[in-house]
Amino acid sequence: MTTTESNSRLVESSLARPDIHQEWESRYRESDVRRMQEESLERVIGLVRARPGAFVLDVGCGSGFNAIHLARLGFQVLAVDFSEVVLANARAHTRTAGFDDRIDIDNEDLTALSLHDSSADHVLCWGVLMHIPAVEAAVSELSRVLRPGGALIVCEGNMHALDELALRVLDRFGRTVSRRRMPAGTERWRQTPAGPLLARRADIGWLIRAFEARGLVLEHRIACQLTEAYVYTRSGSRARRAIQAVNRLWFRRVRTGRLASDNFLIFRKAR
Repeated sequence: MTTTESNSRLVESSLARPDIHQEWESRYRESDVRRMQEESLERVIGLVRARPGAFVLDVGCGSGFNAIHLARLGFQVLAVDFSEVVLANARAHTRTAGFDDRIDIDNEDLTALSLHDSSADHVLCWGVLMHIPAVEAAVSELSRVLRPGGALIVCEGNMHALDELALRVLDRFGRTVSRRRMPAGTERWRQTPAGPLLARRADIGWLIRAFEARGLVLEHRIACQLTEAYVYTRSGSRARRAIQAVNRLWFRRVRTGRLASDNFLIFRKAR
């Protein structure tokens, strides 16, 4: 077994448990964060010029919140993840939102999707590649299932962000088990209640080249948010409100992704 295969099994085992998903829900599903995420999604969908009724593949859908917002915007969605624990939540949220007719939910492995070639009008992959050891296989699959002329929206952490300096300080205090520079970016492993977890801050240039080598052309690179520092603040606190105000300003006015914690990359597949 290769190192990548061994690491993939470790991550799959950790993500199969509810613990890490509960942690993410507590950090990234509070109302202020959700409002920013919804605004961000609407912005990038607008840049894609996707028509209502188009088939959007939401890869690594988690609890289904992005899939539900895509359905609200008028799209037909296939939301996939490989963790049955989180898919059960996605199905429940979809039923509660009343979008069973617009959202299909299925179990899929991003490194080996069962979808046919060129079967999705557009693809969304938000905060998923960072947790996948076999990232090149995932890049290939995302490129394969996208139809010619369709758009791929990827959101990933940026290894050259201002946040990276703070993360390196936290590394010294034991937040991570290991940190190393790899071609795809800076890979950190940390121990969670569910088991070991990989979190990669991407080398954005590498990621762009990887997709371009598979026939996709970068159309836009914009900031998703300048900093994730709000996750270390109390909900509703003055510090949190100030951080989110800076994030909104950066997303709406500054927009450049070069120093931003998270970047949106929008690719178009050649016809």
